[in-house]
Amino acid sequence: MEKEAEFLDAWIQMGCSDELLLLARDRTIFQLQEFKWTYMNGILTRWYKEGLTTVEAVEASERKTAGPSTPGPPPSRPRGPSRCPRMTSAG
Repeated sequence: MEKEAEFLDAWIQMGCSDELLLLARDRTIFQLQEFKWTYMNGILTRWYKEGLTTVEAVEASERKTAGPSTPGPPPSRPRGPSRCPRMTSAG
């Protein structure tokens, strides 16, 4: 219990809101399928170092960094006539 109290004190010192703590808890459980204090602390510490102190800031940062995981060439377009029959609407 002593380590858990240290984590809680640190999170209070960092100014973590209840909503931010709940988001970090949810992310921890989603990733590990169980709760681990150290994993949650890692999430909150990283967010704090990145200046992400609200749920909105975390979500905005994630939207900025979201994108293709492995950029590659654009999909090629088929050449020549399409092999798929055209769909027509009846009436």
